[in-house]
Amino acid sequence: MNRGRAVVGFVHNGQIPRTGRVVDSLIDSLGLSGRSWKSAADSVAERGDELSETSLLVICGGDGTVLRAMRGAARFDLPILCVNLGKVGFMSELEVDDARDGIADYLAGKTPDAWTDDRMMVRAGVERTGGEPVRETDALNEVVLSRGQTAKLLNVAAGVDGAALTTYRADGVIVSTATGSTAYAMAAGGPLMSPGLREMLLMPVAPHMCLDRALALPGDSVVSLRIGNEADTLLSVDGFPVSRLSPGDVVTIRRSPHRARFVRLRAPSDFYATLTRRLGIVDRS
Repeated sequence: MNRGRAVVGFVHNGQIPRTGRVVDSLIDSLGLSGRSWKSAADSVAERGDELSETSLLVICGGDGTVLRAMRGAARFDLPILCVNLGKVGFMSELEVDDARDGIADYLAGKTPDAWTDDRMMVRAGVERTGGEPVRETDALNEVVLSRGQTAKLLNVAAGVDGAALTTYRADGVIVSTATGSTAYAMAAGGPLMSPGLREMLLMPVAPHMCLDRALALPGDSVVSLRIGNEADTLLSVDGFPVSRLSPGDVVTIRRSPHRARFVRLRAPSDFYATLTRRLGIVDRS
């Protein structure tokens, strides 16, 4: 990539005006008005022509903004540099005060230690017993089956690589990537995984009298989740609702052909060095 003449896309959280103003300021201060474009994260999927000509995608917002942007950008295999304007910023590399200099140095080739942090994504598809088919959807964090408005537990028959595993009776079932292990899976009691791992995590949410442990699976596994009862069941991908499911519907999750490619300016060990701070845990040592 000729970074000096790169076309740079800037993505922001369209629901928070401040993030748009930060993007405008960056474009102006970096002198990129002639070779950049700007979009709210929810509209990235509509910017296919621009994405196909883009060499770097700068995402300004929190982790939710990154997830929204990746829904439209993943298939273009772009390097992504994230500026944290959220609360946690697990996926971010720059804070807003460092953003101008960090982006400028990267584009000028003054970051010889920069590297690309490739993150595995997963793809969810649905085989329905009736109704309209559901388009396959990619996730960076997780795929979730959850109960909707009713209090009834879900019965979900889980299989791995064609073999029956167990039937979960639970509030929900999560299939998470290593990246997503610090998101919903962590809140549900799952382990933290190094983000470079290519494994998947299969685990129930609030299980009742069933397998209650998270199961780590190889990244090339194929997980099937069959809805077994008349509960109000919702399929969500990275926190975004995709479809309501009926008894007999089967959700299949496998590795996506796409990946997320985060530009890193700090050493790989920074994930561990900042983990407790990002989680808001006080180190009492």
